[in-house]
Amino acid sequence: MADRRNILIVSENLLRGGLETRVLTQSRALVAAGCRVHFATSSSTVPAPLEAIASSVHPGLSLGAAATAFECAEASRQLAKLIAEKEIGLVHAHPFASLLPGAMAAALAQVPMLVTLHGASSFLGGPNYDVTLFDFVLPYASEIHVVSEELGSFVPQALAPRRSVMPNSVDLTLFPPVKRVESGPWAVFSRLEDGKEQAILEFLRMGRQLGFSKVHIFGGGQSEARFQEAIAAEGLGELVELHPWCDDPAAQLAQGYAGVAGMGRVVLEAVAMRLPCVLLGYEEVHGVVTPANLDELAWSNFSGRGIPAASLDVVRRGLAQVSDEMLTDLRSLMVEKHDEARLVTRHLRSIDSASINEEARARLLQVVSLMRRTRQRHAHPWFVDPDLQSTLALILRRPTEPELQRRIGESLSYAQGALGSRVDESRAALEASVARTAGQQQEELAQMRARMLALEEQVGALSAELRTLTETTATLTRSVEASQSQGLRHRLRETLARWRP
Repeated sequence: MADRRNILIVSENLLRGGLETRVLTQSRALVAAGCRVHFATSSSTVPAPLEAIASSVHPGLSLGAAATAFECAEASRQLAKLIAEKEIGLVHAHPFASLLPGAMAAALAQVPMLVTLHGASSFLGGPNYDVTLFDFVLPYASEIHVVSEELGSFVPQALAPRRSVMPNSVDLTLFPPVKRVESGPWAVFSRLEDGKEQAILEFLRMGRQLGFSKVHIFGGGQSEARFQEAIAAEGLGELVELHPWCDDPAAQLAQGYAGVAGMGRVVLEAVAMRLPCVLLGYEEVHGVVTPANLDELAWSNFSGRGIPAASLDVVRRGLAQVSDEMLTDLRSLMVEKHDEARLVTRHLRSIDSASINEEARARLLQVVSLMRRTRQRHAHPWFVDPDLQSTLALILRRPTEPELQRRIGESLSYAQGALGSRVDESRAALEASVARTAGQQQEELAQMRARMLALEEQVGALSAELRTLTETTATLTRSVEASQSQGLRHRLRETLARWRP
């Protein structure tokens, strides 16, 4: 058996963002615990920190949403070959479109799989994505890791026993406490894309009112040019400094900042370094993070979902309550639930206990076969392939070999149970009949014995009468004989007298 701790991590993108930072944090802890990690991605390159800890890196694969069904199937076959060559014992699949080829590769190579779902968008991708995720990928996963309780509620109830909340974590050795500089700038760590710039703009408006000296925004992104136009239009240009993505936020924050704003793991990193943090959602500012609201904010992975927007006055009052004691308490609470050194133990247990669901594996093999047959017919991405959706539905209605065996086994068990029940009933009836017959026979035997005793008594009485009769007859006979003898002697004397001279 291949070593479970020799792990292939499959992710559609491994660029720069929260997902990639989580993968890096977990992978570092796993490597420190003696695991080997390999990375497979559709990205053309992999960030240097990931490459530094990897046993091997495999970029440029057709794992994205633009891949056709045939390309997706071929990518899974490439991954399966890689699994065999590197003697990999476990696949850990991450979103988005990469979940399906990762699962198919694990099924082809006959190795178990873990899945991590990072956000609400992990569950949303259109009809084809939804079908493959809920009916093929998740059923094959030995364990489904979600980063928050909110995401855990999205996992189907039938799969709930395999669901495990594995929150985002921080390597505390890389994010030590620093001294806060109240007059220093604020830092925002966020990509300028996916609509996040609206909440950042609102934070900048508040920062101007609150008298911030500067706000440094680290991230860049597809919307950076449009964002620059927006801050210029609102007269925020002097307040803001735009910087590219920061590979080492801890080193940056050690240079003297008043606080941090952002979402997701940015919050945890700021709290770990004992810096005030303002939670930014996708569209709104949600206030200052405190010991009182840390768990509430963590429920949705510090995304702001379900949390009311905070006004300028609410943010002002929150910042006024910041103290060294509050920041120390906040860090202590964070360490209890988000320290990677503690969470890696749970992760290793999931790895060591991973297993294969054979019925789900059989369905994934059917999907591979189906997708490979679409080479000539389907040239558009499998995410939006209308024919693929209907064919996947057919697979779901068609029983797999393990399912057939299970159904046959259930039928045999039912038949055996029913037959056993009939046999038991028949045996009980026979035993009852035998018991009744035996009882009747005992009763008849007793009656026969009684009759025999009565006959024996009658025979005894008759025998006594017969003895009496025999004795009487003998007496009479002797009497008759005696009488006859006397008469004969008398006549003899008379005759002799006549003949005597």
